[in-house]
Amino acid sequence: MNKNLLIVDDDFISRYVLKQTMARHGFKIYEAKDGQEAIDLIGKNDSIVMVSLDLNMPVMDGYTFLNTINKSGLGDRLKIFITSCTSESDFLHTANLIDLKLDNVVKYFEKPFDMGSFAICVLDECV
Repeated sequence: MNKNLLIVDDDFISRYVLKQTMARHGFKIYEAKDGQEAIDLIGKNDSIVMVSLDLNMPVMDGYTFLNTINKSGLGDRLKIFITSCTSESDFLHTANLIDLKLDNVVKYFEKPFDMGSFAICVLDECV
């Protein structure tokens, strides 16, 4: 069972809370502040198979990350869990994600979300 999770979020507190929660479940955690850092980490470390992805970030947002990672082929091994705040503009973006039919996006969690539910969902994908 591969328990390597990359947390991609520009908010330090969000990364910290998710890191603490998932580490208690035996996950090895990697962190990135934006999509570009995440792509660099995934490219260097093929043991990363799960990604917790915020959509609204500076430098490279989650939508650009998803497009880039999937076009490059690096996304083929990933299971992605979107963890993002939903604003009025996000509804359009969420619809765009559905239109993209990204097979590697497992679930969308709207912040704030229950950490226990997130952990169970990710653990279910590990087996």
